[in-house]
Amino acid sequence: MPKARTNKVVVLKKKLIERIESDYFKPGDRFFSNRYIEERFGVSYQTAFRITRELSEEGYLYLVPSSGAYIAGERDEILGVSFYFQDRARRQGSFGNRLLEGIKKELKRSDIKYRVHFIEKGEQVEIDENYYPVLWETAHLLDAIIDSRKYCLLLNERSKPGLSSTFVDSITIDDFSGGVTAAELIEQRKNIKYPAVLSGPSNDLRNIARVQGFLSKYPDAVVYHADSWYFEEGYVQASILYLNPVDSVFCCNDRLASAVVSYIEDNNKKRVPVIGFDDAPISEAMNIATIAIPWEGLVNLSADIIKK
Repeated sequence: MPKARTNKVVVLKKKLIERIESDYFKPGDRFFSNRYIEERFGVSYQTAFRITRELSEEGYLYLVPSSGAYIAGERDEILGVSFYFQDRARRQGSFGNRLLEGIKKELKRSDIKYRVHFIEKGEQVEIDENYYPVLWETAHLLDAIIDSRKYCLLLNERSKPGLSSTFVDSITIDDFSGGVTAAELIEQRKNIKYPAVLSGPSNDLRNIARVQGFLSKYPDAVVYHADSWYFEEGYVQASILYLNPVDSVFCCNDRLASAVVSYIEDNNKKRVPVIGFDDAPISEAMNIATIAIPWEGLVNLSADIIKK
């Protein structure tokens, strides 16, 4: 005669069914592993295995050999990828454009369909049904995506902490470390007394991290703020920057760096070390030292997450 099931096991199975039937899981989501159930709920591995098997037999889960247990039910078919990129990504050679084109190239190799939406700053749009969202500088769309319980990929930005991070994968570079590296490169020139920073928009989190990284080495550096990442505003700020003593300049992107170098050449100003950030094509064309973003790794990792 089989041993009667303890109340603890009965309650645990009921609790797991309640979890499955809640709004937390969607069909196709990975369920708890047997090892997790064992450790989290204080039962033996054999008991966890038996409960998982029963939940599969009763239609709550389906089991994939060598992979685990997944939530049963009809899954939404994913037809492809929808890119939601800030409108600046239209510009050839810009960070967003370079990132978008690199990922598109990888997706084409795998015959993955995609759509591209260029979004104005703060613009709200409807999210494509049955397409996996990939966002660059359009994080304001996250709430709508999460409310619809979609998974998504956020590029070059960290997801917000909390429950929403359950649905958001994010890839970003270490901007603070990049700012530190720029400062260390300038430090090698010796006898630097008047370092300056030409930053991008003051409310941009990546920009803030780059500036803070540089200031961690040169806390007394003077910071000049451009209202955009573009050449025109950088050129204006370069003219202001040169009203004061300066013997080195860290620019928070390569277009700003190209503006400083152009201002120096156009006005016969004293040449000083200028370091950019991004490794954009303009830095190669103008022979500007720059903090290089690992483009290949960034693109390949993004593509791998999308394919998965």
